[in-house]
Amino acid sequence: MNAVFLDTCYLLLATYYLPPAISYLKMKSYKSLIWLMSVGMMAYWISMCGCAQIGSPIGGPRDSIPPVLVSATPPNFSKNFDQKRISLTFDEYIQLQNPQTILVSPIPRKNPFIDFKLKTVTVKLYDTLKPSTTYTIQFGNSITDLNENNPYKNFTYVYSTGDYIDSLTLRGNVLLAETGTYDSTLTAMLYRDLSDSAVYKHRPEYIARVDKDGNFSFSHLPSGNYNLFAMKDESGQYMYNNPLQIFAFNKDVIVLPDAENDKQQLLAYSEEKETPKKEMVKAEADLKFTTSIKTGVQDLLSPVSISFNHPLEKVDSSKIFITDTLGNKLSNVSTQLDSTAQIITLVHNWKAGEPLRLFVLENAAADSAGKTLLKNDTIPFKIKNESDYGSLKLTFKNLDKYTHPVLQLLTEGNAFESFPLTSDVFAKKFIQPGTYTIRILEDTNENGKWDPGNYEVRKQPEVVHKIAQTITVRPNWDNERDIVL
Repeated sequence: MNAVFLDTCYLLLATYYLPPAISYLKMKSYKSLIWLMSVGMMAYWISMCGCAQIGSPIGGPRDSIPPVLVSATPPNFSKNFDQKRISLTFDEYIQLQNPQTILVSPIPRKNPFIDFKLKTVTVKLYDTLKPSTTYTIQFGNSITDLNENNPYKNFTYVYSTGDYIDSLTLRGNVLLAETGTYDSTLTAMLYRDLSDSAVYKHRPEYIARVDKDGNFSFSHLPSGNYNLFAMKDESGQYMYNNPLQIFAFNKDVIVLPDAENDKQQLLAYSEEKETPKKEMVKAEADLKFTTSIKTGVQDLLSPVSISFNHPLEKVDSSKIFITDTLGNKLSNVSTQLDSTAQIITLVHNWKAGEPLRLFVLENAAADSAGKTLLKNDTIPFKIKNESDYGSLKLTFKNLDKYTHPVLQLLTEGNAFESFPLTSDVFAKKFIQPGTYTIRILEDTNENGKWDPGNYEVRKQPEVVHKIAQTITVRPNWDNERDIVL
């Protein structure tokens, strides 16, 4: 038991029980004194139990107060700075979260060492400082309290090696051009070297974070001319050297302070797509197939597809056919083999609700090893009814603000269909039921698809605009919506 608690209890006993006992002894009999002492001993043990239960209160509201900067040495916004060490002291114990996200501008050749202990963050500078230059150390939200991780938000330490602190700013936004969304892992970059190859050859002078809404902001900039870029830089090199990188460039040179009040808009793209890695699947000796017919139902608007586990060397289309329930073969069915030689499609103008049978005979196809199917297969299926689909009518307002607009309807799985918009009203039957996200592609070259940019020829990517509204298509229902762009 804590000695302080015991001393407190003894003091209470001596103060409240001992004087009455002495007085009582003078006035009363020995037997009465024994009774009084017994009461006193009981009170003593009650006091002991009470003392033992003293402690911190349980529960209460969570601490949501961030740490407070008490002192900075040298002070923030120091001029004629010539130190190699910066100390930041807070009012409580702190820690650094993700210190690799701390940004220093202009970018040093050798990054400073940043550490923390108890209530203090220490920055050790290793690089030679440039004369008459304003530096910023952007801590972001990396400094938090120890217990609840409450961040000291958006903290920037500023110092100048000259007798003046630069104060110009530049703001902007980065949009992922293909999807109309944002990416907070991108970094905005400013170059004072205006040569076209600078972004390939060396790091920028200034960098800034891109937030969840695509916004970025540079502060404490000197006047001058700049080239502006943004990219996803997982290597930390801050250079554009891979066509798979997400990249954006401003088409014009930015002049400060003239452009200080302008918000720059960057369109990010990746010039090439990463090829998905094929999963290593154990090769099956026998030739097998699966079809697009799920639970015995086939889409009214799509062909039947047959996917084989091996590339095919030979296909006898006469032995792959579809009949009605009376055994009559359907006419005008075209059979096609895709470029991988693994998928056969059967294209036909299906009749809604019609019951059919797909026949795939054992010698209909053979792979390069001469293997054929082990048996004949018959797959009964039914074409979906028209009532299984919904119709959709969208009326657009302000559509003329876009160049060659193309409507993109995205499902929850991100598969989408595209429809060029030739008027303010889009109407279509036989839409699969579900919830759709709406996007508008500005198809400037009218090839029906999104095209990336190319920095070498200064070609910006085509832009996709994501619409905030979603649309739910119900089966056997006329679904109508007004869309304000």
